[in-house]
Amino acid sequence: GHLSRYLAFGHGLRVTGVEAGEELVTAATRFDSELLLSLRKEAARKLECRRDIPDEEVAGQLLPHHLVGRVGSGASEEDLLQLLEAQGSPGLEGSPFVLTGLHACGDLGPTALRQFAQCPRVLGVTAVSCCYMKVTTGSTAESGYPMSTWVRGLPGHGLPYKLRELACHAIEDYAGRLKQRSTGLRVHCYRATLETIIRKIDPSLKRPGVQTPRNAHLLSFEE
Repeated sequence: GHLSRYLAFGHGLRVTGVEAGEELVTAATRFDSELLLSLRKEAARKLECRRDIPDEEVAGQLLPHHLVGRVGSGASEEDLLQLLEAQGSPGLEGSPFVLTGLHACGDLGPTALRQFAQCPRVLGVTAVSCCYMKVTTGSTAESGYPMSTWVRGLPGHGLPYKLRELACHAIEDYAGRLKQRSTGLRVHCYRATLETIIRKIDPSLKRPGVQTPRNAHLLSFEE
């Protein structure tokens, strides 16, 4: 929702955001309204307290349009267009558009690239991917990795979970923390130790979702 607001309010672009859950659409719509109210108050002060300022004058264009839907890795271009047009995305009828994904988790990045390749109306794609460990792997054309038919035919091309997870992290970032003796590294040590203990007690918890509180580096391991 934040990217949609930035593009719509900041650059006057027509934006349609696709969310997987209704609660996300509700939250995004609420944040849109709150931002519009703040911008309206600011505009009123600049324009001698006018109260009848249209939304387009405040926001630059239309408000972001949010809808609930899913675009699977095997979705065709018709599936994508039907999803967007069935729920009344403003200004989309027959028009070209750009697919954008900020924190495109797992297969969402590869899916966006496939839609760009197969749908003539998609003029461009920008994707900042994350959570590579959630990318599906396999020998089918719908797998998130590898996307290349040539790579799929290479022996030993597979990437196990741990390697895909490592790909999410920038080694230069961790190297910088080590050189600066960052206190935050203590949290990583505590977490790794705790996961090892949990796995030893219950092997089924191979990848537990261990969460850390704020300022955890100031606490002892027992705390």
